[in-house]
Amino acid sequence: MSSSQDYFYALSFGANWGDNLTPLGDNILVLNIAEQNNRPIKIKTFWKIGFSTTILQLFLVTVYFTMHSRETFLIGLIALLVVFATIGILFIFSRYGSEQIKNSINRGIDRFRSSIIA
Repeated sequence: MSSSQDYFYALSFGANWGDNLTPLGDNILVLNIAEQNNRPIKIKTFWKIGFSTTILQLFLVTVYFTMHSRETFLIGLIALLVVFATIGILFIFSRYGSEQIKNSINRGIDRFRSSIIA
């Protein structure tokens, strides 16, 4: 794939993520229609959904770019392995670790959630 196509994909993915993370663009129309039908969407709910869909899209695009480019395959593969290993280790410790470790992990996750949502 040529570099001009990479720029096109990067621009399209970036525009999509920006739309998911901000109540601008076509999201204003959705928020307005929901409010007119007495079903307003709170900003906190919008951020929760937008952030989670953006993280999913980032993951999918990372997998895509990792698999399509020979130059970045190793770097992308290492990044994916680090993410999966981190999630796996946190999952194992949160299930089978001591209570102190479980509480520490839960506090960290709660702090991360509150910093994103609040």
